[in-house]
Amino acid sequence: MMRWVNGLNSLDPVAMNTVASGGKVLTFLATGPQAIADLDLSGFVYNGLFVTRTVSQWALGYPSLLAGLGLGSEFISSCNVTNGWNSQCASCEGDACLDIWYECKQCALGASVVAINNVTCGVIEEIYAAEYGAEEAATFRDNTCNLCEAFGLCAAPLPGIAEDSGLDYSKTPPSADNLETYIQVTGCKDDSKILEYEEFNGFTSTPLWVSTLGEERRNPTLVEIIAFNDYGNCAKPTANLTCSAVKGNDATSIKPGGAGMTGFEDTLTQTLSDMFLNEGKQNVTLYLTGQEVDHEGITLHRFSPPNDLLVNSQFNNAKGTGWPVDGVQPLVFSTGFLAYVSYPIYIYGNTTLLDAVEITMSDGVVASGDSMYDLGDLKQE
Repeated sequence: MMRWVNGLNSLDPVAMNTVASGGKVLTFLATGPQAIADLDLSGFVYNGLFVTRTVSQWALGYPSLLAGLGLGSEFISSCNVTNGWNSQCASCEGDACLDIWYECKQCALGASVVAINNVTCGVIEEIYAAEYGAEEAATFRDNTCNLCEAFGLCAAPLPGIAEDSGLDYSKTPPSADNLETYIQVTGCKDDSKILEYEEFNGFTSTPLWVSTLGEERRNPTLVEIIAFNDYGNCAKPTANLTCSAVKGNDATSIKPGGAGMTGFEDTLTQTLSDMFLNEGKQNVTLYLTGQEVDHEGITLHRFSPPNDLLVNSQFNNAKGTGWPVDGVQPLVFSTGFLAYVSYPIYIYGNTTLLDAVEITMSDGVVASGDSMYDLGDLKQE
């Protein structure tokens, strides 16, 4: 059954046609696995572990029928019904709201997926049309994500590396109903806080890590991830919960140096800047490196995070940094599944991170501990 779901979720037109043609999706939803028992799902595209995506999809995000089915079906069956979670979330007060905060959060996510489905479903239709034409693509849409409001089979936008909404706003502008709150200070009262975030995408802090996994650095178990849903609330944090507050700016501005009788300053007086990194759900301090870069005749000063940013230490252990090995920041508790942020090619991290992957650099050399490091130090060339 999972291979069928993987095919539907693959964004591969041929695989999507195989699993959905002839009304198989609706039949599957109505009768169960016997509706797809005779399908040949032996191809690589159905494995679900490795997927092929375009550069723009990795950067901006892409629609997922698998994620959409989970959120959409729950919203249709449990949230948007008489005496369902929507009405309970709207009428609760005080601690009663905290007791059902996870259900309310999931219902809000489900509502946003249903609201944006017309756009995300259109993206899938375009991908399908490139292989089979507009007419067949419209039929595919009717048999799949157009069933969103009736059956919960929606297309949920998954975040990309550069855009966490999962949507390409250059093609379709966002609806005001789907936009969350972003608050940045102007710096008029304190010029050291120019453009610092106080609220980002509707939240002021994110539950990031728990301190009850023991002393051995490891990945959380599925049971621990599921249990986190019950108590991982920064509005009422437990003793073992680490919440990461929204802090820092968007890394586009620093405090102005001003001009004197001889013109603008030749050197920067600000040696560091805090940036809020949404992908990592925390702030990252950028330090002035002393390096100058010429860009079209303009001298730029390079700021960079420290090399030991993702190395486990007494200070950042509370955030889970370097779990299970140095070089990664786990996001498992904020995403709900095993996910990490790292430097490109896992630089400055444990070289065992390179053992299970094969990364070929632009010069044709395979990234490995031997090719990238000399006596533990990163090679410069």
